[in-house]
Amino acid sequence: APAAAAAPATLMALQAVDAINRRRSPFGWAIEALAYHGFACAAAPAIFGGGLGDFAVVALASVPVRLTLAACGALPQLSALSDLLLPIVAGVAAPSLCALFELDACHAATATLSLLLFELPGSELLFGATELKRGNLVGATRLVHAVVLTMFMAVALALGWCLAALPISRLAPSPPPNPWLAAGGPRRGCGFWG
Repeated sequence: APAAAAAPATLMALQAVDAINRRRSPFGWAIEALAYHGFACAAAPAIFGGGLGDFAVVALASVPVRLTLAACGALPQLSALSDLLLPIVAGVAAPSLCALFELDACHAATATLSLLLFELPGSELLFGATELKRGNLVGATRLVHAVVLTMFMAVALALGWCLAALPISRLAPSPPPNPWLAAGGPRRGCGFWG
């Protein structure tokens, strides 16, 4: 009898959580978009140690990422794919804009991470590991979900970076010769230390 009584309560709790997730933003879409845009722009220098170039790339690249997020929220057909579409769009937008501003790949990584900071399942990983440590099997499910989601996001991000590299590679000059294979023999140490 106790197991049968718990099922309706669990169902009601899940329905309440679904209702919270489906409700509209209390401040409207414009304030939500500005908050997302501002947080992503601020994350580049504050969290990842980027510069003004990173800030500019994130400011421009967050527009297509935010539009993709809005499209995934508005169209039920895309909502299931949002975890894959957002990293692809960020993976295309950030390196393309870095190439436009003549920034290197380190800046593309900073911009991409700033754009995806909201979407990373950090709290799910943390809570899942904590619950698993305490012996709760729900934590194991949450942890596996977060790890699989992170893997899918990584594959989608790699796909986005590959898509961005196709047109950029045609514009890029040929790489400089390898300094380690210079005629004078191999160098001692790295360029930073002599």
